[in-house]
Amino acid sequence: MVSKCINPRCNTQFQYLRGGKLFRRDVRDHRGGRKDVCHRGSEYFWLCDSCVLRMTVDLKGRKPEIIPLPDLGVEEFSLTA
Repeated sequence: MVSKCINPRCNTQFQYLRGGKLFRRDVRDHRGGRKDVCHRGSEYFWLCDSCVLRMTVDLKGRKPEIIPLPDLGVEEFSLTA
């Protein structure tokens, strides 16, 4: 169950799905190294509205990792050529 933003420096409590971004990672069981993989459930992580503007979550490793987004300056973000 998600209770707060995954950013350890943020104390924003999770209340609604309409704010921020929810990340899901499937939990798998490899049954002692066998090649057949059994799906065991999902883990959920949430970034609040404020944090999701500055970072994302990488779920590829054993533990979720918070990754800063590139800083888009005004010149880089312009839609006109």
